[in-house]
Amino acid sequence: MQRQSGLSAHATRISKRGNTRLRTALYLPALSSLRHNPRQIAFYARLRTRHPSGKPGVIAVMRKLLVLCYALWKTDRVYDPGYPTAHLAGQEIAPATEMGRGYAG
Repeated sequence: MQRQSGLSAHATRISKRGNTRLRTALYLPALSSLRHNPRQIAFYARLRTRHPSGKPGVIAVMRKLLVLCYALWKTDRVYDPGYPTAHLAGQEIAPATEMGRGYAG
């Protein structure tokens, strides 16, 4: 949520305007992901250096899982933990065209 009035625009913040049931359903998978997924652990560690509280990092992981689920559903692929991402490769990677290749975000 972005607060804006006239010429002033404040930093974006997490709001409670979204779907409560979806947030509730994503909380425990995000915590589990933070215990077992090395990419999510590294992502959370980077966020934790900027925020003293861990809550924004957990919420960011929740959003990352939601985007990942949507991308997998939309492209009709299965999750592949070894899928190279542009962040890890240092360059942009074209999406795979064959079915069965996964996407990891």
